[in-house]
Amino acid sequence: MPRLLRLLLLSLTLLAAACQKDNSEPKPSIEGRWTLKRLVTYMYDANGKLLTQTTDSTSTALTFYTVISKDSIRHYSVTDNFPLGGSKLTYLNANSFTYDQGTVVIKELTAHTLVLRYIPERKIAGQPYFEGDDVYSR
Repeated sequence: MPRLLRLLLLSLTLLAAACQKDNSEPKPSIEGRWTLKRLVTYMYDANGKLLTQTTDSTSTALTFYTVISKDSIRHYSVTDNFPLGGSKLTYLNANSFTYDQGTVVIKELTAHTLVLRYIPERKIAGQPYFEGDDVYSR
């Protein structure tokens, strides 16, 4: 009898686990067209302390949109769709890639928001440096 009770409890546990809903959302894709919403520039001192942060969301700054595919990133003019540049990209890991503009870290990726942080190629010892975020939506 105890053996039958254990088998019944095990069966109920497996049935309950099989019936649970999977509420996890699929990871959003970086691929597609992204509309630039603002540029954020960070200036750091030689020790990495943030000195200034500026945000520009004027039409003068927002002159391009970006299209990302699985192996390339391309920038286009918002006024006439003229290609402005881009190249093949190489993923370093799930959150960063390189292309002709340097190393880029994916700071945020949701279904409707993408934030790319551009890391300087070379930092000169003892000198301040800049990093920048491109903030996109779709």
